[in-house]
Amino acid sequence: MLASGKSAPASENASPATTKKGRKRRDKKQVIEISLWINGVKYEYGLLCTFCAKLPAVFHCPLCTDFYCPGCDHTAHLTKKRKDHVRSKLSKFDLNRAAAVVTRTVRRFGLLRFLQRRARQVFRRHFDKTTLNYYYLNTRYMTVSWRKPFCLRKQELFPFMTPDYAASKCQNLYYLWRAREKARQQLVLQYAKIFDRQTQRFYYGYNGASALLPRSSWRKPRLLGKRSFPKDLLPVYTKDVAALVIQRKWRTILMLQFLRALCRACHDEVWDPVIGRFNYFNRDHEILHQEKPKLLRNEHWDPNRVSDWSMDEVALFLRRIGLKQYKDTFKSYQVDGNALVLLDDEDYENMGVTNRIAIKKIRVEIDRVYRPVRPVVMSEEHDARREKIRRHKMFMAAALKIQRQFRRYRAQKEAQMLREINRLKRAEQRLNKRIEATNMWWTENDKMQVKKPGEAALISSTGVKLPPLKTFGRRRDYLSFKGWGRRGNDLKGTWLPSLAAVLDKNFMGDTHPTLIFSEKLRVKGYDEKRLKKFLDDEM
Repeated sequence: MLASGKSAPASENASPATTKKGRKRRDKKQVIEISLWINGVKYEYGLLCTFCAKLPAVFHCPLCTDFYCPGCDHTAHLTKKRKDHVRSKLSKFDLNRAAAVVTRTVRRFGLLRFLQRRARQVFRRHFDKTTLNYYYLNTRYMTVSWRKPFCLRKQELFPFMTPDYAASKCQNLYYLWRAREKARQQLVLQYAKIFDRQTQRFYYGYNGASALLPRSSWRKPRLLGKRSFPKDLLPVYTKDVAALVIQRKWRTILMLQFLRALCRACHDEVWDPVIGRFNYFNRDHEILHQEKPKLLRNEHWDPNRVSDWSMDEVALFLRRIGLKQYKDTFKSYQVDGNALVLLDDEDYENMGVTNRIAIKKIRVEIDRVYRPVRPVVMSEEHDARREKIRRHKMFMAAALKIQRQFRRYRAQKEAQMLREINRLKRAEQRLNKRIEATNMWWTENDKMQVKKPGEAALISSTGVKLPPLKTFGRRRDYLSFKGWGRRGNDLKGTWLPSLAAVLDKNFMGDTHPTLIFSEKLRVKGYDEKRLKKFLDDEM
């Protein structure tokens, strides 16, 4: 289908002196004419066949220059001369419908491209090293999906790298790394960090060949702190710098000692006899912690508590009191703080320490710094209190465990009971329906009609519906339409015939308790009274 545009012819009486403004105005009034074309021939929608002039044309033959319907096309091109002609099929759309289809298609593809642009703005593609697959992250709602957005169709969110492009990226990164490494080396070689004694500050001196950079500056170079560059240069270690470093280190040590002393002043160390270790109580916030404050790090709460010393601390103690010749001996016997407190004369002799003066000196220093907080032998009252607390905690833990098990057991039993109740209700409903369907009383009564098959219930001679069936006795035989027997205890209520009725088919059961009891009720007029009461209630 082709479209052709033609402008209206200019007026013959137009003046030759027409201005450009008037010519532009006439150009704006030009009308574009759109028509249907095929193979260079103009036609109208709904054109009739050239031969029969009855049916609409479907084909056009450019060699014959005629329009044919299907029948005429077949007939006209059966000959040997025309059978090789290639025909073109006419469009099935008129101008309005074709314009609507083109408009919808253009709008559809325009909206699709708009959605694809929005998807590329919102979604990001990432690689999962575990599954070796790509997943897509929605940066607006922070949701992920293994599938790309549906609007992309066969396109990718972002084009994957080709081998040549990936190789060029790797080369660029390598060149960038080499340039950055070279710049870092030149920065370290050409700059120096120097301490100024007058201002007590560091400045940066430049000794390179460039005349554009300043020879000295209080600001560090801009590349310092960037990626793969050091945060700062190492200073030139002069006497002033060494003294400054030592002062800073010493001030740091003093500050830590002050903070740890402040932490010990705000906390109390409390011995717990139940768990057998110390707890730490914060007096300001009134909170009891089981762990030592993190500010103390590896330090002991009380550095003078000898029982908490390790073997290295015992060796350091011996060096401080001038007995470093015995530190290897104490290490070989693995003497720590607890063992050092309990050593006696015999233990020293076994270790090879025979100098009485050295032994006396060790004991004097231990007595000077050692302040025991845990008594070696506890009193009977304290021991009893500790045992009482331990048993109380043990009983509480056991009680909680028993309660949890009992609650679980009770919930299971309640669920079982609920299931059993529902089962019994369903069984009772089925049994009542079965009894109503049989429509048999516990005894025969001449005054009551027996229900015919298909009727809903017993109907008396007066046309009144009788009350529901009532059974007497429990687990006893009774007479029914099936003979003497009883219902089973299963859910289906299986009929169990009486043993006597099985052995003797003529068994009537005159002496059976159920029959005797039923006969007494019949003689006393129980059925008539029950029917009368039922009728009164109905009234």
